[in-house]
Amino acid sequence: KFNLPILVSTGISTQDEIKEALKIIQITRENPVASFDDFSKSFRNETNISLLDNVTLLHCVSEYPAPKNEVNLRSIPFLKDKFNLKVGYSDHSDSYIIPAIAVSLGASVIEKHLTLDKRMIGPDHKASMEPNNFRIMIEAIAEAEHSLGKYEKKPQKSELKNKYIVRKFLVASKDIMLGEKFSEDNISSLRTGGGISPMNYWRIIGKISNKSYTKGEIIE
Repeated sequence: KFNLPILVSTGISTQDEIKEALKIIQITRENPVASFDDFSKSFRNETNISLLDNVTLLHCVSEYPAPKNEVNLRSIPFLKDKFNLKVGYSDHSDSYIIPAIAVSLGASVIEKHLTLDKRMIGPDHKASMEPNNFRIMIEAIAEAEHSLGKYEKKPQKSELKNKYIVRKFLVASKDIMLGEKFSEDNISSLRTGGGISPMNYWRIIGKISNKSYTKGEIIE
Protein backbone atom coordinates (compact mmCIF):
# COMPACT_ATOMS: atom_id res chain seq x y z
CA LYS A 1 0.00 0.00 0.00
CA PHE A 2 2.83 2.42 0.85
CA ASN A 3 5.16 1.13 -1.91
CA LEU A 4 7.91 0.40 0.59
CA PRO A 5 10.66 -2.12 -0.20
CA ILE A 6 9.53 -5.73 0.29
CA LEU A 7 11.73 -8.75 0.97
CA VAL A 8 10.07 -11.99 -0.16
CA SER A 9 11.65 -15.09 1.31
CA THR A 10 11.45 -18.20 -0.87
CA GLY A 11 12.15 -20.90 1.70
CA ILE A 12 10.46 -24.25 0.90
CA SER A 13 8.94 -22.64 -2.20
CA THR A 14 8.52 -23.81 -5.76
CA GLN A 15 8.84 -21.52 -8.76
CA ASP A 16 5.05 -21.48 -9.19
CA GLU A 17 4.47 -20.59 -5.52
CA ILE A 18 6.90 -17.69 -5.82
CA LYS A 19 5.08 -16.49 -8.92
CA GLU A 20 1.74 -16.62 -7.07
CA ALA A 21 3.15 -14.62 -4.15
CA LEU A 22 4.48 -11.95 -6.50
CA LYS A 23 1.18 -11.85 -8.34
CA ILE A 24 -0.64 -11.16 -5.07
CA ILE A 25 1.74 -8.27 -4.35
CA GLN A 26 1.28 -6.89 -7.86
CA ILE A 27 -2.53 -7.12 -7.72
CA THR A 28 -2.84 -5.36 -4.37
CA ARG A 29 -0.30 -2.73 -5.38
CA GLU A 30 -2.14 -1.76 -8.55
CA ASN A 31 -5.70 -2.07 -7.24
CA PRO A 32 -6.35 -2.81 -3.57
CA VAL A 33 -9.26 -5.26 -3.45
CA ALA A 34 -12.18 -5.06 -1.08
CA SER A 35 -13.31 -8.69 -1.09
CA PHE A 36 -12.13 -12.22 -1.84
CA ASP A 37 -14.29 -12.23 -4.97
CA ASP A 38 -12.52 -9.09 -6.25
CA PHE A 39 -9.17 -10.67 -5.50
CA SER A 40 -10.04 -13.96 -7.22
CA LYS A 41 -11.13 -12.11 -10.34
CA SER A 42 -7.91 -10.09 -10.44
CA PHE A 43 -5.76 -13.13 -9.75
CA ARG A 44 -7.06 -14.90 -12.86
CA ASN A 45 -5.73 -12.04 -15.00
CA GLU A 46 -2.09 -11.78 -16.02
CA THR A 47 0.08 -9.27 -14.20
CA ASN A 48 3.57 -8.05 -15.04
CA ILE A 49 5.57 -9.01 -11.96
CA SER A 50 8.74 -7.68 -13.56
CA LEU A 51 7.41 -4.19 -12.73
CA LEU A 52 7.84 -4.89 -9.02
CA ASP A 53 10.96 -2.75 -8.65
CA ASN A 54 10.41 -2.52 -4.89
CA VAL A 55 10.53 -6.30 -4.38
CA THR A 56 13.65 -8.35 -3.65
CA LEU A 57 13.42 -12.13 -3.62
CA LEU A 58 15.49 -13.88 -0.98
CA HIS A 59 16.75 -17.33 -1.88
CA CYS A 60 16.39 -19.36 1.29
CA VAL A 61 16.76 -22.91 2.58
CA SER A 62 14.49 -23.20 5.61
CA GLU A 63 16.56 -25.53 7.77
CA TYR A 64 18.39 -24.45 10.92
CA PRO A 65 21.29 -24.72 10.34
CA ALA A 66 21.00 -25.33 6.60
CA PRO A 67 23.27 -28.13 5.27
CA LYS A 68 26.08 -26.62 3.22
CA ASN A 69 25.54 -29.13 0.42
CA GLU A 70 21.92 -28.00 0.07
CA VAL A 71 22.22 -24.20 0.06
CA ASN A 72 22.11 -24.34 -3.78
CA LEU A 73 23.43 -20.83 -4.42
CA ARG A 74 22.85 -21.21 -8.16
CA SER A 75 19.21 -20.50 -7.32
CA ILE A 76 20.24 -16.84 -7.07
CA PRO A 77 21.01 -16.28 -10.80
CA PHE A 78 18.11 -18.65 -11.62
CA LEU A 79 15.62 -16.47 -9.74
CA LYS A 80 17.06 -13.31 -11.32
CA ASP A 81 16.62 -14.77 -14.80
CA LYS A 82 13.15 -16.17 -14.18
CA PHE A 83 11.57 -13.18 -12.44
CA ASN A 84 13.70 -10.22 -13.57
CA LEU A 85 13.84 -8.94 -9.99
CA LYS A 86 16.57 -8.17 -7.49
CA VAL A 87 17.58 -11.28 -5.54
CA GLY A 88 19.22 -11.68 -2.16
CA TYR A 89 20.06 -14.58 0.11
CA SER A 90 18.66 -15.51 3.51
CA ASP A 91 21.43 -17.64 5.00
CA HIS A 92 20.87 -20.21 7.72
CA SER A 93 24.18 -22.03 7.30
CA ASP A 94 26.99 -21.79 9.86
CA SER A 95 29.38 -20.44 7.21
CA TYR A 96 30.70 -16.92 6.72
CA ILE A 97 32.05 -17.79 3.25
CA ILE A 98 28.72 -18.88 1.74
CA PRO A 99 27.15 -15.37 1.98
CA ALA A 100 30.24 -13.94 0.22
CA ILE A 101 29.82 -16.50 -2.57
CA ALA A 102 26.13 -15.53 -2.78
CA VAL A 103 27.17 -11.91 -3.38
CA SER A 104 29.50 -13.04 -6.17
CA LEU A 105 26.51 -14.78 -7.79
CA GLY A 106 24.43 -11.61 -7.73
CA ALA A 107 22.84 -11.38 -4.29
CA SER A 108 22.09 -7.75 -3.45
CA VAL A 109 20.84 -8.42 0.09
CA ILE A 110 22.17 -10.78 2.76
CA GLU A 111 20.03 -11.77 5.73
CA LYS A 112 21.83 -13.47 8.61
CA HIS A 113 20.70 -14.16 12.15
CA LEU A 114 22.86 -12.66 14.89
CA THR A 115 23.10 -13.99 18.44
CA LEU A 116 25.25 -13.15 21.43
CA ASP A 117 25.64 -16.84 22.30
CA LYS A 118 24.86 -19.86 20.10
CA ARG A 119 24.28 -21.91 23.28
CA MET A 120 21.23 -19.85 24.28
CA ILE A 121 17.85 -21.59 24.38
CA GLY A 122 15.66 -21.11 21.33
CA PRO A 123 15.28 -22.43 17.78
CA ASP A 124 17.37 -19.79 15.98
CA HIS A 125 20.51 -19.45 18.09
CA LYS A 126 22.15 -22.61 16.76
CA ALA A 127 21.84 -21.34 13.16
CA SER A 128 22.87 -17.78 14.07
CA MET A 129 26.29 -16.13 14.17
CA GLU A 130 28.06 -14.70 17.16
CA PRO A 131 29.47 -11.15 16.78
CA ASN A 132 33.07 -12.09 15.94
CA ASN A 133 32.13 -14.44 13.11
CA PHE A 134 29.48 -11.96 11.99
CA ARG A 135 32.25 -9.39 11.56
CA ILE A 136 34.35 -11.89 9.59
CA MET A 137 31.33 -12.58 7.35
CA ILE A 138 30.85 -8.87 6.64
CA GLU A 139 34.54 -8.52 5.78
CA ALA A 140 34.31 -11.51 3.43
CA ILE A 141 31.23 -10.02 1.73
CA ALA A 142 33.00 -6.67 1.31
CA GLU A 143 36.02 -8.44 -0.20
CA ALA A 144 33.76 -10.32 -2.61
CA GLU A 145 32.04 -7.08 -3.66
CA HIS A 146 35.35 -5.29 -4.24
CA SER A 147 36.75 -8.16 -6.30
CA LEU A 148 33.77 -8.53 -8.66
CA GLY A 149 34.80 -5.73 -11.01
CA LYS A 150 33.03 -5.13 -14.33
CA TYR A 151 31.35 -7.34 -16.91
CA GLU A 152 34.25 -7.19 -19.36
CA LYS A 153 37.69 -8.63 -20.01
CA LYS A 154 40.66 -6.34 -20.47
CA PRO A 155 44.12 -5.90 -18.88
CA GLN A 156 44.03 -4.25 -15.47
CA LYS A 157 46.21 -1.26 -14.61
CA SER A 158 48.25 -3.21 -12.08
CA GLU A 159 49.31 -5.85 -14.61
CA LEU A 160 50.20 -3.67 -17.59
CA LYS A 161 53.70 -3.03 -16.24
CA ASN A 162 54.34 -6.79 -16.37
CA LYS A 163 53.40 -7.23 -20.02
CA TYR A 164 56.93 -7.56 -21.34
CA ILE A 165 58.16 -9.34 -18.23
CA VAL A 166 55.80 -12.32 -18.24
CA ARG A 167 55.22 -12.74 -21.99
CA LYS A 168 57.57 -14.91 -23.98
CA PHE A 169 59.43 -14.03 -27.20
CA LEU A 170 61.25 -16.05 -29.84
CA VAL A 171 64.87 -17.04 -29.18
CA ALA A 172 67.43 -19.37 -30.72
CA SER A 173 67.28 -22.73 -28.95
CA LYS A 174 70.73 -23.56 -30.42
CA ASP A 175 73.35 -21.75 -32.48
CA ILE A 176 71.97 -20.70 -35.87
CA MET A 177 74.23 -19.91 -38.80
CA LEU A 178 73.67 -17.12 -41.35
CA GLY A 179 71.58 -18.58 -44.20
CA GLU A 180 70.26 -21.46 -42.11
CA LYS A 181 66.50 -22.11 -42.09
CA PHE A 182 64.50 -21.49 -38.97
CA SER A 183 62.95 -24.76 -37.78
CA GLU A 184 61.29 -26.42 -34.82
CA ASP A 185 64.75 -27.61 -33.81
CA ASN A 186 66.46 -24.22 -33.58
CA ILE A 187 63.89 -21.69 -32.29
CA SER A 188 61.95 -21.63 -29.05
CA SER A 189 60.46 -19.01 -26.71
CA LEU A 190 61.62 -17.49 -23.42
CA ARG A 191 60.80 -14.51 -21.22
CA THR A 192 63.25 -12.05 -22.67
CA GLY A 193 61.52 -8.71 -22.12
CA GLY A 194 61.03 -8.07 -25.83
CA GLY A 195 61.47 -9.33 -29.36
CA ILE A 196 59.18 -11.19 -31.75
CA SER A 197 55.97 -12.65 -30.34
CA PRO A 198 55.59 -16.44 -30.46
CA MET A 199 52.34 -15.75 -32.32
CA ASN A 200 54.67 -15.29 -35.35
CA TYR A 201 56.31 -18.70 -34.82
CA TRP A 202 54.66 -20.37 -37.81
CA ARG A 203 55.40 -17.41 -40.08
CA ILE A 204 59.11 -17.72 -39.30
CA ILE A 205 59.44 -21.50 -39.60
CA GLY A 206 61.12 -22.29 -42.95
CA LYS A 207 62.49 -18.79 -43.54
CA ILE A 208 66.19 -18.12 -44.00
CA SER A 209 68.09 -16.44 -41.17
CA ASN A 210 69.75 -13.20 -42.31
CA LYS A 211 72.30 -13.37 -39.49
CA SER A 212 73.94 -15.76 -37.08
CA TYR A 213 72.51 -16.35 -33.60
CA THR A 214 73.97 -17.90 -30.50
CA LYS A 215 71.88 -20.14 -28.25
CA GLY A 216 69.42 -18.07 -26.19
CA GLU A 217 69.76 -14.96 -28.38
CA ILE A 218 66.59 -13.02 -29.24
CA ILE A 219 65.37 -13.59 -32.79
CA GLU A 220 65.05 -10.29 -34.66
